[in-house]
Amino acid sequence: MAIREDGVVILTDADGGFAGTVAPAWAKDAAGAPVATHYEINGNTLTQVVEHGAGTQYPVVADPWLGITLFQSFRRDSYQGDYRYSAWVTGPGAVVLSGGGGVGGYLAGQAVFRGAGWAEWKAKWPAITNKATLQQQYNCHVAAGSYGLPFTQDYNLERFRANRTDWAAGIVSHRCNW
Repeated sequence: MAIREDGVVILTDADGGFAGTVAPAWAKDAAGAPVATHYEINGNTLTQVVEHGAGTQYPVVADPWLGITLFQSFRRDSYQGDYRYSAWVTGPGAVVLSGGGGVGGYLAGQAVFRGAGWAEWKAKWPAITNKATLQQQYNCHVAAGSYGLPFTQDYNLERFRANRTDWAAGIVSHRCNW
């Protein structure tokens, strides 16, 4: 592990090859004020140190992957007579989704995308929560990320599609477009 000047931690394998990254450390208190924080490396252990001050309001949230933009190139157009919402996974987002962005591996990447990734979409289009199929399609794209980059690039959520609570069945064949 090595900490760059910009705070990004570069992970390498035993042969010196690239193994992943961890986003710069950050922390915020209950009022949303930034709290000083940094990483320290001791052998093979990466620790995030949060420097609580007298004015810190609790609880403090510190999560090193946050701050990474998971999606880019948001677009809304019309498809089949209704809205279609699209965005592309960023390079760092693909690392997180694959489990290479920190502790927890693939399951952690899935959790990040289901939480913070969906929050990015809702911040862009608050009304995106008004039809269940949109989040079902989103969750399908996230889950399908385990099949490789073709599933992690362009996410397209099509409002005309029916709600499908069993969307996990047949991901490879329907590619989240049922």
